[in-house]
Amino acid sequence: QSAPTKSFAFVETDDLNPHDVLCGKGPMINGYAGNKHFLAVVELRKADYARAETHKEKHDIATGVCRHVRTEVVPNGRFLKR
Repeated sequence: QSAPTKSFAFVETDDLNPHDVLCGKGPMINGYAGNKHFLAVVELRKADYARAETHKEKHDIATGVCRHVRTEVVPNGRFLKR
């Protein structure tokens, strides 16, 4: 399954779900549940990424993390600009 073509979307704050990843800076961004979940998933894959020997392997790991956020959690997460 391919990822959506748009990397970021704009939504109203009231429409956020707990798996959305908010891009930006500051305590509201860092403390958001979706960002914490995303960082936990990244942490789980960090060692695999460090061991990856090719660009393709690294790309596949990063794509897998994004796919997890977008399709493998309920409700599906989104990557959103502030």
